[in-house]
Amino acid sequence: ERLPQATSVEDYEALLPWNCSPASLS
Repeated sequence: ERLPQATSVEDYEALLPWNCSPASLS
């Protein structure tokens, strides 16, 4: 499966399961 069209890297990261990690919260 492919993720929905991500308009930016931030959108792509937001779709990842580990986006709740403090490391991704900038």
